[in-house]
Amino acid sequence: MKKFRSFFLAILFMGVLTSPVWAEGDHGHDDWRGPIFYDIRHGHGNGPVNANDRPGRAFNLFLASGQADAGQIDPNVTVIPPGGSSQAATVCANIPGAWASPLAHSNWISLQADCTTSLANAANYQYSTTFTLPAHHPGVSIAGNVLADDSVTIQLNGNTIFTGGGFTSPTPFSSNNPAFFTTGTNTLTFTVYNVTGPSGLDFAARVHAGRGQPPGPPRGDQDDNDNDGD
Repeated sequence: MKKFRSFFLAILFMGVLTSPVWAEGDHGHDDWRGPIFYDIRHGHGNGPVNANDRPGRAFNLFLASGQADAGQIDPNVTVIPPGGSSQAATVCANIPGAWASPLAHSNWISLQADCTTSLANAANYQYSTTFTLPAHHPGVSIAGNVLADDSVTIQLNGNTIFTGGGFTSPTPFSSNNPAFFTTGTNTLTFTVYNVTGPSGLDFAARVHAGRGQPPGPPRGDQDDNDNDGD
């Protein structure tokens, strides 16, 4: 019986040592960050995402426009119209036929629910969202896809990471420049230029930091355009 118990304990001990959490960690270091990824998302009414919610781990922060019901305000994104002040963006209840369907797990947003309404010509609309990073965020990067009518300039904390895009097909954007990120609040800004007619924005992005390879940007495929983001 004692031999059997010893044999069982030996197998159990070897299983613990070879499990991913132990096998991939750097034991004895105070800054060890395990291989587990925590996914933190923009959600209906959740507000800005915060990596400090999962300290000491690698993480993926998911950012996306339109995280509310059609016609409701977006709890995560603000917009400044030309000559106006900051206000909450609104999830589109209907969109022009020329616009692509929303990106997966996102929705188009604009100044008002009826996104077929024409806005100011030759004007910029500045959309912003924020996310929070902990003091220790090695290998941080951002990658995503964007749709905009008519084009967009994307800035991370005032640093331009993308210019271009359109409203008929999604365009990828990314940055892994550590100088563009900061401890605490980070601001991602989309300045949408409207030539004429309606204007809006749709984006989905992932911020990654910590050990291991980032899983890449959210998929750029569109949803079924029923305003549920799926």
